[in-house]
Amino acid sequence: MPRHIRAEAIARAMIEEVAQDGARTLSLSDLRIEVLPSDLAKLSGSLVELHLTNCHQLIELAPLASLLDLQCLNLSGCDQLSDLAPLASLTKLQTLDLSNCHQINDLAPLACVTGLKSLDLRGCHQLTDLAPLTSLTALQLMDLRSCDKLKDLAPLASLAALQSLDLSECEQLRDLAPLASLTSLQRLNLSGCTQLSDLAPLASFTNLQWLNLGGCTQLSDLGPLASLINRMRPAIPS
Repeated sequence: MPRHIRAEAIARAMIEEVAQDGARTLSLSDLRIEVLPSDLAKLSGSLVELHLTNCHQLIELAPLASLLDLQCLNLSGCDQLSDLAPLASLTKLQTLDLSNCHQINDLAPLACVTGLKSLDLRGCHQLTDLAPLTSLTALQLMDLRSCDKLKDLAPLASLAALQSLDLSECEQLRDLAPLASLTSLQRLNLSGCTQLSDLAPLASFTNLQWLNLGGCTQLSDLGPLASLINRMRPAIPS
């Protein structure tokens, strides 16, 4: 029996067990499944947390559309996944992990998930457009580490609730001006952003408690940070 067929049988058995027990959490992580079993519909109305970490063969998420009460979804390491369309109906999602989903380049389905508080997109190397995220005004934590094709941060300007933002290793970034409106930020990681030269937009961050500028080799003027230095310990290049 092919591995993916065995994996699907295992997944169906695990779904059935959760359905019978009335559990609210399910993990199908590390299974060699290509398509999620339609049996997931049995968990509609009960499942609030689903882990699909490192399902490296997974390419189809259609059955997720029925899990309307889902609050936490982990798809980290699903590196063949590219279509997020089924997520558009998951309007109760608060935490979404898409880290190291290397094929993802279209975030449009996330525009409907307006209750998201935490979004992890680190290692999504194909991402260039964050425009669909402008409606996610409840976001408090966002990780864009190593999104190395990312150049334009303008869509982030509306995310006024953001408290933690990781842009480390985003080597194409030059302009931080869109971040100036994010005055709720407490943590900001810009390490390895080798094209950054102007920190003036950071002067408005009166709530900032932690800042990492390590490896920002184009920086020469830290003057804009003068008003912040008395209140925190910035990790800055010596």
